[in-house]
Amino acid sequence: MAACLSLLMAPILMICYFVTSSTKRRYRLKQGKDNMTPRGSQGRQLERIFASHPLRSKMIVFTAIMTCLAAEAEACVFSHNINANNTICHKTNSSDNCRQVQETTITLSERRPEACLRLRNANQTVGSMEVRLQHVVLSCNPVVLFYTRDVDIITESAKRCHLAGSCTSQTCSHTRRTTQIPELQDTYDFPGVSRCTTSCGGIGCGCLLPMPGCLFSRTFARPRNTKVYRVFHCPTWEESAMIKITHSDAKGKRRTTIVNVISQTTKVLDNINVTLEFVTTPTIPLLSSIFLQAVNNDSNSEVALIGNDDVFALRCPTESSTSNITECVMEDTCSCSPTETDANCQCRSLNITERANSVESRLPLSSSVLYLQDVHGRVQGISHDSVADLTIGTSVQYQTDNMVDYMDCDISASPLHGCYNCLRGAEVIFSCFSKQPIMVEVNCERHMFAAVCNSSTSHTAVTIHATLPKFKEACWVQCGSSHHNITLSGVLAYHASWITSNNKQGSKHANYVNMFNYPNLGHLLDVALENWKTAVTSFLAAALFIAIGALTIPKLIARLLC
Repeated sequence: MAACLSLLMAPILMICYFVTSSTKRRYRLKQGKDNMTPRGSQGRQLERIFASHPLRSKMIVFTAIMTCLAAEAEACVFSHNINANNTICHKTNSSDNCRQVQETTITLSERRPEACLRLRNANQTVGSMEVRLQHVVLSCNPVVLFYTRDVDIITESAKRCHLAGSCTSQTCSHTRRTTQIPELQDTYDFPGVSRCTTSCGGIGCGCLLPMPGCLFSRTFARPRNTKVYRVFHCPTWEESAMIKITHSDAKGKRRTTIVNVISQTTKVLDNINVTLEFVTTPTIPLLSSIFLQAVNNDSNSEVALIGNDDVFALRCPTESSTSNITECVMEDTCSCSPTETDANCQCRSLNITERANSVESRLPLSSSVLYLQDVHGRVQGISHDSVADLTIGTSVQYQTDNMVDYMDCDISASPLHGCYNCLRGAEVIFSCFSKQPIMVEVNCERHMFAAVCNSSTSHTAVTIHATLPKFKEACWVQCGSSHHNITLSGVLAYHASWITSNNKQGSKHANYVNMFNYPNLGHLLDVALENWKTAVTSFLAAALFIAIGALTIPKLIARLLC
């Protein structure tokens, strides 16, 4: 924006300058004719020379001003860097070919996502480079636990009297979960659990012999549809960073490249090597979740979260075994209360179709620290709290310096809103105005933030994790020649825990700020003391009401009874 304004102002100022110079020149010529005596040809020639050529120093000043304006149109971020010059040599035959490599290590996060480098050669600026962290991406390396299908749990029963069918005195004691029961042969097309319990015998139970009968039952899993699901978790996550690199040469030509760099790897660009040294990610419960994914759905991929309490009745070792379902195993999740003729079993099993279509558990899901999504069948998370350490290497003779914008700004901070001793934290919004887009550092007593400034008053939201309800911290901002003192303050609320809309596993986040989470009693006492008049008045009113009731209610009861 500032560059465009400079280009628009340049022709206007140039025209004004030449018009003013021409007017002054004609005025001086007129004054010279009226007041000055004629001189020789040499004097008149010198006069024409000076009159037709204004002072060139003014043009130099004008050019310098416009150059400064054009230079200030490029605004960037300040970042702390560690620079190192390395010399790399390759031995070929009997000679060594060496080249100097400039390496710069920078640390970026969502709170401070950008760093700028000035490229110099022989004490001259030959360009600049802006490195901006777009996202820190965590890609799941899945480990399959088992495969499953959405099933109905059905229990069928059959009663036999003693010595009738396959019922003998030893049948129930020898029946196991995989025992073949002839009376329930039609149920063995599906995996299930076999049972046998003793039942009543004798004429009263429909049997001739006064011996205990057998109540055979089998609970089996019958698929509802043809969909196959895999249940997996992510013991490891592949870390990568989406980096946006903008290179500006000495002529002002800008070239932008977006690259995805995996941790411990190097991305080679034109004369630039970008290495992601490592990524630091805090403990995030969502990364330890168990996932459910449809593997034979051609239309779209369905990935959902499941909890530790969810029960899968059908488990298959491989994907191919789900086609021949008899190779799968059914978990005994039933609780049975047998009657004379029926097993009466209540079985637990997750409704997979309902869970996969649930908005509360289906990806994408978002929390304050992580955004989980399904990207072409692979679970990926965008971490908001990760920190990436990058090494930028150049193979030319560049020297990197930190770039600081010396642009004046006007910045203010809103009161804090949020909670203390909670994962969500409190939010403060910085409002910053500057004539050109820049980013400034907000240095506080215990924190450091980066805020964006522009001509439309940019608003930057940051999160602070406080442990006390009354928060107050002094901060200062240095932008250009102006120094601003800012005070971050606010009264925060108390929440025992923070739960997202998804009430499943991984949605309730632990309290990272304080292990023992309880309200601050000092703040409660301060509120009571600040409003002691109201508290005393309320207490006296309650005491008066109780006293009047104690005196009048017995008399009123006595009058009603008498």
